[in-house]
Amino acid sequence: MQQKLQTIINESSLTDSQKSKWKTFLSFTGPKITQSILDIIESDPKELEFLTKNLEDKIKAIDNPDGEQWSNIIKEEKEHLQNME
Repeated sequence: MQQKLQTIINESSLTDSQKSKWKTFLSFTGPKITQSILDIIESDPKELEFLTKNLEDKIKAIDNPDGEQWSNIIKEEKEHLQNME
């Protein structure tokens, strides 16, 4: 499952830096999270772009003590989920 997701990511048009971030992230995730991500991407391959941007935004927010950045990320996630329905 993790290998399948990693293959999808590696074969995508993401940059090498983005692929590296996914590799690191996936090394810390358990099977349930990995399967959820795989299910989302398999149902709509364009979701990989949103999830990648979201991952990058969260990485940047870790270094920023401003809670507004996190609020914006969550707001964007909610809007995205509403549009998926």
